[in-house]
Amino acid sequence: MAHRTLIYILGMVLLLGLCAVFLLSPPAQFPAGGAVEIEEGWSVSKVAQVLKENKIIRSQTVFKFFVVATGA
Repeated sequence: MAHRTLIYILGMVLLLGLCAVFLLSPPAQFPAGGAVEIEEGWSVSKVAQVLKENKIIRSQTVFKFFVVATGA
């Protein structure tokens, strides 16, 4: 029983680690050296949309979650 539990825990840690790498890594076509202008007054959704269109973030949803979670 303990052996099976350990395997489940290790599997979950591995799965969470892979998800974190995917969600937090930049897109393959990340524009190194580029710049995007964010205007004052834009909503978080608008900023997420512009960043996604410019291939700076992978997911608008994940970006918005981190903005809310960090209180930014």
